[in-house]
Parts: sequence; C-alpha cells; structure tokens
Amino acid sequence: YNDVLAEWIRMNRGELELTIESFPLQDLFKLLDKGQYNFKRKGIDFLVEPTDAWVKADRALTFFMLNTLTDNARKFTPSGGQVTVCATEMTDAVEIKVWQVLDFSRFSLYLFY
Repeated sequence: YNDVLAEWIRMNRGELELTIESFPLQDLFKLLDKGQYNFKRKGIDFLVEPTDAWVKADRALTFFMLNTLTDNARKFTPSGGQVTVCATEMTDAVEIKVWQVLDFSRFSLYLFY
C-alpha cells in the first residue's frame, strides 16, 4: 500500500510518468480490503468482492481512484450501512462499482483491457 501511495505522490509532483501495464485487479482489491478497520470503526460493513478481472492501467493511479471512491463512500455512509466494491467484466472494459447499500448510491469506474 505504501509503495503504491508513494508512487502516486511522485507522479502527482511530476516526478514520475504513468506506467500503463496489465495486472490482476484483485491485487488492488486486496489492498482496499485492508481498510476494513476504518469501516468497522464507523459501524459500516465493507465488502470487497473477489475478481478474476485483469485491467490495463496505471496501477498507482487506479488504486488512488479506488481508494478515493471507497473513502468517500465511508464518509457519507451512516452507521449500520454497507459499502460494496465489485468488478464486472464487459466486452472491452471492466466496470468497477463502489456503492452504498442504504441509499443505493453507486459510483462506477471503467477500465479498458
């Protein structure tokens, strides 16, 4: 997690360029799942559904976007709610959904193969 965050910071400062590569999305989902404690502390169930999907993207930037979406969902979901992250493989892309169960808010991110 720290390596990915450090890479994003360097990229944001212009010290590093995007590195587009194919990788299993599950690698990032495992990192997201490590944030369980912050959700539990607020009384929110956090479910990250496993995926076999592969994406072609910059790993650090993709993780930053997913982490931002899940963090926002945590901030705006009341205690007793649930935040779910899942991926759906489509014909030429992978749709990643982050949604809150209490009010059915949903945010989607599309990554292409």
